[in-house]
Amino acid sequence: MTVHSRSGVIPTGTTTFYTMIGRPIIQVKDHFKHMRSMTNFGGCLVAIPHKRAALHFMDEISERSKDLLSANVVRVEKGRLIGDMVNGLGFMVAVKTHGLSMRGKRAAIIGGGGAGAAIALAIAQSGADEIVIKDSIPLMRRLTSHPLQCYKTPYEHDRKKPSTQPSGAEHPG
Repeated sequence: MTVHSRSGVIPTGTTTFYTMIGRPIIQVKDHFKHMRSMTNFGGCLVAIPHKRAALHFMDEISERSKDLLSANVVRVEKGRLIGDMVNGLGFMVAVKTHGLSMRGKRAAIIGGGGAGAAIALAIAQSGADEIVIKDSIPLMRRLTSHPLQCYKTPYEHDRKKPSTQPSGAEHPG
């Protein structure tokens, strides 16, 4: 298995170790309950299909998690579980690291779901002028756009612009 998270290299002043804890969805509740009592355990990353289910077992959730209805990071603090959804935050760190800004920009989100929604929300909060969401599954497009409804940033699903290319020369995407 390859772990492709940059979370472990973000300076936190702590030694971080990652291991996969595979749990069937019916055992997730027991896993979170057990996490509360573990010593020297700071939390976990949550992956599909447990991001939405994780919210039900948290003592506290961030505003991002409330908006996105999911959590991909769980911190354990004094026996309390605190959920957050940080995909959008990570995306914006990468944008800023490259000296870029989303303010006044147009953005396209290719692929919906939890991470897509988190990134779309972060882009909207950063002042983007427009967001276009593309996903082959209509439900995923709606879930991705749901948190954007309280922002002024206009968003569209699979917007089609009139082509300026000669007939038959349009890009298939």
